[in-house]
Amino acid sequence: MRKRVRKVAAFVLVALLLLLLALPSASAAGATEVIINGVKLDASLPYWQNGSATASATVPVGGWNAYFDVSTSTLSLDDALADITERITGYPELTRGLVQSNGDLTLELYGTSTLVFSGGTKDDPYETVGFYVEGSLSVYGNGTINIPISTRYDVYGMIADGTLEIVSGDINITLNADHSCCGMMARRAQILIGGGNVDIQCVADECLGCYMIDDGFRMTGGNLSIQTQSTGTLAYGIDCSTISLEGGTTDVLAHGVGTTVASRYKYGNFVATGGNHVLAGDLWAIGRGYGTQSPDQPAAGMRVYVSEATDGRGKWQWLSSADGELAVYGSSLAPFHYVEFIYTPPATGDSSNPLLWAGIAVLCILLAAGTITLRRQRIQ
Repeated sequence: MRKRVRKVAAFVLVALLLLLLALPSASAAGATEVIINGVKLDASLPYWQNGSATASATVPVGGWNAYFDVSTSTLSLDDALADITERITGYPELTRGLVQSNGDLTLELYGTSTLVFSGGTKDDPYETVGFYVEGSLSVYGNGTINIPISTRYDVYGMIADGTLEIVSGDINITLNADHSCCGMMARRAQILIGGGNVDIQCVADECLGCYMIDDGFRMTGGNLSIQTQSTGTLAYGIDCSTISLEGGTTDVLAHGVGTTVASRYKYGNFVATGGNHVLAGDLWAIGRGYGTQSPDQPAAGMRVYVSEATDGRGKWQWLSSADGELAVYGSSLAPFHYVEFIYTPPATGDSSNPLLWAGIAVLCILLAAGTITLRRQRIQ
C-alpha cells in the first residue's frame, strides 16, 4: 500500500514538474548582451565609444559612451550617439533597431544620449525601433535620452516584451512616419511611469503614444506629455486594457484626421485616484471597449472638469454620470473632448475637526495646571 502511495506521489510530482516546464516563463532572464549602433556589448567586451565599429574590453581612451554590466543586466549611456540600425534578432530582416537587448534590461542615463534615424527612401527598414528589449525595461538616472526618428514606413520609440517602467530620467521621443508610429509599447505587460519626465510626439497616418497589447497603463508619479497627430486614419494617446492614474501629471492630446482619442481602455476599468491629468481628443477624451463601464462619479479627493472643446474652453465641474458619460463606447458621439482630473488632498484635522484640536488644547492646559500643583506641593 505504501509503495502504491509513493508511486502515485512520484507520478503527481513528475506531472507537476512537466507542467511547470511547459508553462511560459513569467519574465525573461536578464540580458547577457546588448547591441548599440550595430556593435555587440557583452561580458568580455562591455565598453563602446561613439563612432567605434567595435566594443572594447577596457575603458577606451577618452572614456566610454555605453557600458554594459552583464552582472546586473544594466546598460549605462553617457552622451551616446547611435545612428546605425541592426536587425532585431527573431524578427524579419527589415525590422531593425538602434539599441536592442536579449533579455530584461535596466537603462541608466547620464548626460544626453541620442538614438536617431532619418529615412525617406524605398530602402528604409520596414520597421525601425529606437530601443528594443526582449524582456522588461526599467529606466533610471538623472540624464536624458532623445529618440528622434523619421521614416517612410513604421517606427517605434521604445518596445519592451515585458513591463516598460520609467523610474527617473528624461525621455523625449519624436517620431514621424508616412504609415504608422508608436512612442512606447509593452507587448505582454504594462507601462508604468513612476517618475522622471516623458515627452512623446508622433505624426503619422496611424499614431499611438503609449500602447499596451495585453495589459494596462499606470501613472504613479513623474510627468507625461503626449501629442499624437493623425494625417489620415487614427491617433490614440494611450491605448490599453486598463488605465490607472494614481499620481504625477499627465497631458495628452490626440488630434488630426480620423479617429482621434486621448485615451482608450478596451477590457478593464478606468480609474483616477491621484495626481493631475488632462486628456483631450478631437473625437473623444476617453474611449472604452465593449462591456466596460464608464466611471459613475469621481474618486475620493478628485475633482473632474469637462469641456466640449478640445482646448478646455468653458470647462465645468463633472459630478456624476448624470452630467454626461465620461468614457464613450463605439461610435457614440462624445459629449466631452476634454477631461481634467485634479487631486485635492483631504482636509487635515485642524480644519476638518476643530473640536478635536480644542479638546487637545484643554487637555494640555489641565496637564500643565496639574504639573504646577504637584511642584507646589513638593515645595511645601
